[in-house]
Amino acid sequence: MKSLSPYLIKFSGLKEGIHHFNYELGNKFFKSFDYYDFLDSNLSVDLELEKKPTLLNLKFSFSGEIEVQCDVSMENFNLDLKTNYSVVVSSRITLHQQMIKLFFYHQDLIALMSLI
Repeated sequence: MKSLSPYLIKFSGLKEGIHHFNYELGNKFFKSFDYYDFLDSNLSVDLELEKKPTLLNLKFSFSGEIEVQCDVSMENFNLDLKTNYSVVVSSRITLHQQMIKLFFYHQDLIALMSLI
């Protein structure tokens, strides 16, 4: 299996502003974390990372399909998936309480595996 290093972003080398990253997630990605809630997956992830002096805004957009088993008939079917969510990563604790998700960092790397 490929290394998970493409999912590590060294943000200290990025200039302030907006940066875009694209990822393709298949079963190998999820199996590397022992995640077996679906039979197959073909997902695209678009990440917009906005770097500011004291925080990072991460906006994830997921689209694609996953193969799951019906709870009633036990037959497999493809389920279309399209969703978005945002994460704020900060080195300071003084942020607004209305943030959806908030993570703090002490290094210069963001591990996206835990956020995806």
